[in-house]
Amino acid sequence: MPNALEPYFEPLNPDWFGAALAETGSNLLGNAIQSHREQFPNPEGAAIAIIGVTDSNGLRQSGIHAGPDAIRRCLYRLYRTSGELQVTDLGNLKPGKSRDDTYSAIAHVCHELQTIGITPVLLGGSRDLVYGQYLAFAHTTQPIS
Repeated sequence: MPNALEPYFEPLNPDWFGAALAETGSNLLGNAIQSHREQFPNPEGAAIAIIGVTDSNGLRQSGIHAGPDAIRRCLYRLYRTSGELQVTDLGNLKPGKSRDDTYSAIAHVCHELQTIGITPVLLGGSRDLVYGQYLAFAHTTQPIS
């Protein structure tokens, strides 16, 4: 399954990784997250999978494409807790050619992750993209809360 998801994602921007994570050392949350830098991470065994959504298809708001990395800059600099929650960052979802393509990609990726017990967390994008997450639940038999 992990390799089946790889074509949907772009690796994270390496320009900000080194500086962001070197500032305060190994106690940072970002150093504990298995991230899609050069190689696609294997999400199996993770409790949470981070997915950046840079798609601004049809919207005229500036800055939407930079949202996921801006959130990551802050998230990765937080200090870790003593718990052993496994988190993987799959990178940024490649924008679809149309809005429906993006909805479909989000639905497919989220469904695949949910099938193996991983909670997808989407960063960025516009609020209508939650529809893709909703579609992922259409095939589940588990209660949704």
